[in-house]
Amino acid sequence: MKRLVLLYIIISAAWLSHAQKTATTTDGSTVILYNNGTWKYADTAINKPIEKGGEHFKPFGTNCIIKGQEVKYVVVYDSSLWTLHDTPINKQSDFSMSLKNSETSLALLIPEKSTTTLASLREVAILNARKSSKNVSILKQEYRKVNKKDILYLEFTTEVQGFTFLFMAYYYAGPTSCIQFVTYTEINQAEKDRPKMMDLLNGLILP
Repeated sequence: MKRLVLLYIIISAAWLSHAQKTATTTDGSTVILYNNGTWKYADTAINKPIEKGGEHFKPFGTNCIIKGQEVKYVVVYDSSLWTLHDTPINKQSDFSMSLKNSETSLALLIPEKSTTTLASLREVAILNARKSSKNVSILKQEYRKVNKKDILYLEFTTEVQGFTFLFMAYYYAGPTSCIQFVTYTEINQAEKDRPKMMDLLNGLILP
């Protein structure tokens, strides 16, 4: 899957029948191994139950629309606030945009023809963040109804080369496709740009 980490577990061949063991995945995450053959992530964010959020709807004042081609979706947004890039900043994304009057606030959407679950998307998103930075803090994770569709919302901070960034993202897993809609900004812009980033995310409309 695009931009998602394909995980496989490196485990010891020697099992102790009376105790748990731990192992480390290829990306450095720790898992707990049980003697019945099952395992779980030692990452408390992944193991923590996901909260149930409320309903969210597209904001008023949107005047532009983006339509997905291979994967069907619609994003409505306010062009007085967001600038659509001529070329996406990520070659795997359908589009990217930047928030006007902000040096660091960006957004991109990555669709894919793939079958998965929201739970799997959550695990891979968190592990992918931890792969790029050891200093990742999960601030919120919840299931939401966004324009009548089930969406996973993740909010986390990550430190990259001494800079801290806030990520706010929606994840969707449908019968034949999945979508990652991600916004992010440098932490010192977060307080000011958060409402606009959230409005943009809530402009995601799925069939």
